[in-house]
Amino acid sequence: MNTTNSAFFTSKKAIAVLDIGITTQKICVIDPSQPDSPLSYQRILFSLYDKRDEFETFIKSLLRSYSDFGIRDFIVTTTAEQVFDSDQEAVEFIGKIVNKYVQNVSYYSLDNSFLSPSEAVKTPSKVVSAGWKALAEAAFDFVKEDFLAIEFSTRTFSLTPIKEGKYASNSKNNYDRMLNDELLFIGTLETNLANIENPFVFDDKQFYLPSFPHAKTTDLFFISNDLHTSQTDSNLTLDQIKENAYRNVSRMFCISDYKNNMEFLQKITSALIQKILAIIKNSIIQKLKAYELDKIVLFGIGADLLFDYLSQDEEFTNIKIGKGSDFISVEFSPAFAIGYLYTKKL
Repeated sequence: MNTTNSAFFTSKKAIAVLDIGITTQKICVIDPSQPDSPLSYQRILFSLYDKRDEFETFIKSLLRSYSDFGIRDFIVTTTAEQVFDSDQEAVEFIGKIVNKYVQNVSYYSLDNSFLSPSEAVKTPSKVVSAGWKALAEAAFDFVKEDFLAIEFSTRTFSLTPIKEGKYASNSKNNYDRMLNDELLFIGTLETNLANIENPFVFDDKQFYLPSFPHAKTTDLFFISNDLHTSQTDSNLTLDQIKENAYRNVSRMFCISDYKNNMEFLQKITSALIQKILAIIKNSIIQKLKAYELDKIVLFGIGADLLFDYLSQDEEFTNIKIGKGSDFISVEFSPAFAIGYLYTKKL
């Protein structure tokens, strides 16, 4: 691999994928001779929304830490929502920084090709927010039958039907996916509680929740013990995170003394989670019927949570339920999937 003067890497054989997200950054390093056993995988909580000015320092440090892996090719995938005004700005901003330290960089495209940086800048809509397709199509090699890929991530819940190893719908971007009920902005960490149901009906009462995000889904899932400290970028202890979660939910409902209303807040939390799961369940059932599928595979930070819920639901008795973690030793994420697909083209 040719490198710039400031690059850290020597020419060997490994493939690395940089998955640049809004709140989490991932890197997966793969040996092409054993693509199903990644050499390394990291999921790093780094908010590009809050720390855009620190992104170059972050990337430089990250790449330096992988200097001994002998990476010959880098693949980049990214998103653009919230942080960038356009797909092109996202590709240019991230590409400029990554290319400052490494060359031999390509971008995964929605048509399953890998584009050069110049090609990516010309057609940014093909490479931004494209990882969902790679995730589902790569997983087919492990699942080996038609299935519905479900990713419950920090910001979104998405459904990708796969038949005969290919994406079975006609969506070409996130707008299409939203239109086709394949992309819902309900996530495990970042969804404003007001987006779940407003007015929120609880105990035969209606609550018109404030649009200001006093509380988010991360608060619900910490109160319910479905999240762990490793899944947030906070340096607080679990007890401190839970205390803040109770405080945040109480603000959403204008309760000033949360410590004396813990039981009530727990009931509200449970009700809100059930409403989230009901929305998700309905979406899954519709897609299973539409594509005549009887198997689902779960991915993302909320995979375990959904597995526990769906496995106990009688409506899913005849549905085979699996998780991406059943197939590989690291998180089965778009970062891994893109690297895996790349090795198949070598």
